[in-house]
Amino acid sequence: MLQTKINSKKLTLNKELKNLLIESLIEIPTADNVQPFRYDFKDESLYIYHNKKIAKHKLNPDQKSSLISYGCIKTCINIVSSHFDLLPIFDEYNTEDAEDTLWAIVSFEFRKRQKDELLSEIPKRVTNRGLYQIPTQIKINSARESLDKDFDLIYIEENQIDSIANNDQLVWKDTETVKDLLSKINLVFRKTSGLNFENLYVKTLDRIPLIIVKRFPFLGKIVWPLVKYKMKKTIQSSSYVLVYYSKTENNTDYIKTGEKCYRQWLRMTQLGLAMQPLTSSTYAIKVDDTHLSMNNTPLHKVIGTDREVAWAFRVGIPLKRSLKSNRLTKSEVTSLDSFSLPDLE
Repeated sequence: MLQTKINSKKLTLNKELKNLLIESLIEIPTADNVQPFRYDFKDESLYIYHNKKIAKHKLNPDQKSSLISYGCIKTCINIVSSHFDLLPIFDEYNTEDAEDTLWAIVSFEFRKRQKDELLSEIPKRVTNRGLYQIPTQIKINSARESLDKDFDLIYIEENQIDSIANNDQLVWKDTETVKDLLSKINLVFRKTSGLNFENLYVKTLDRIPLIIVKRFPFLGKIVWPLVKYKMKKTIQSSSYVLVYYSKTENNTDYIKTGEKCYRQWLRMTQLGLAMQPLTSSTYAIKVDDTHLSMNNTPLHKVIGTDREVAWAFRVGIPLKRSLKSNRLTKSEVTSLDSFSLPDLE
């Protein structure tokens, strides 16, 4: 039985809890798997650090991807803590400007709690970027029954798929954005951060143009037709999109998005459904101080609703076994010495 030492003066976090927390936090989704967070235990509290240099991305100048991931972290810690009858209390530091290295100190209070059944799904959750097959109606009905408030599972019609895919076109027409995007892909070696061709499900022949564009980013606009074709094919293979309706006016909204969507993602995993974020298809992408895709069609307009979509995912049954992205080791993710830009090819 999972236990934590309690006395009248001080709560002591045992080794089992600390190990389970770190093992679970390693599995948190981050943009392009860059893994910008580090963790440390001090005085029976968990310190959460964020490295802006690691998280830096042309498509992520205001750190909103990291804020969403931080929301996932909060939900993950809450799930794990429930199995030790602990309530996590987050003392947050300047997440409003998303600049500081120390983002939060998490203390714990003893509280009799119901154990969260989603704990077992944390190591199973995967971002599957491959082709799906459309779920059966029974599976879709079960998924809909699992949805929290403000979520919806929508069938995407053929004529809507083109609009969703088009939302990426200006990304591939901006040289600096292409350069930054492809810098997160490891071409040769499998490393503990970033992506590789295997978990991107890129076929051998399709790798050649990406390798060329990584070397010459200004050619990104030339490969856009191939990218669009692949995107349409992947979206069409599932045809269902999970949407989370919420405003995204400030950093708190993005953190809440991560909290809510991570829990829903674990529920979908529990049902045997795979998911992949459609972040750049959700809204106009912001690069530096300009909206790169201002002429695109935001997802809420594609699906015909006035409600703002904070995040969306394609959903389906994976045709191939889900391949997990490589992760940092426990020693790496708990070492502040590893706070340097990932060595990506």
